[in-house]
Amino acid sequence: MLRATTLWKVLLAGLLTLLLAIQTVPVSAGTNVWTSHGPEGGNILVLVIDPRNPGTLYAGTLWGGVFKSTDGGATWSAVNNGLTNIYVQALAIVPTNPSTLYAGTGGGVFKSTDGGATWSVVNNGLTNTYVRALAIVPTNPSTLYAGTNGGGVFKSTDG
Repeated sequence: MLRATTLWKVLLAGLLTLLLAIQTVPVSAGTNVWTSHGPEGGNILVLVIDPRNPGTLYAGTLWGGVFKSTDGGATWSAVNNGLTNIYVQALAIVPTNPSTLYAGTGGGVFKSTDGGATWSVVNNGLTNTYVRALAIVPTNPSTLYAGTNGGGVFKSTDG
């Protein structure tokens, strides 16, 4: 009888140790704790920050288009006027003129010159319009690269 009691105590202690080991703990980044900053329900694929105003952020989303925050992520607004494809996988902001930005979508590249308020398609010569990555040359912001899904990299020099 003593053996069965000892076995149960060992099993109970092991179970208690296991439960304590898998208890949830807050996730931290360095010494800071992560907090949610929306946009709520958004599948965010890309973020860019205005280099002149770090409180202005743009988020490219899966099926929601582009969202903009001017208060460090506390509130967000959709900025999709003219954006005919809202599957946004890439964003690039012109460092010398942050009101100009590009969105890489499932339908090509779109350009905004007014901080995302309006967008226009800029796909001339782009034979693969499934754009997954964008990069602006920092020393020559009129040069933009677009990485596509299966179509390679394209370059535009007329930003």
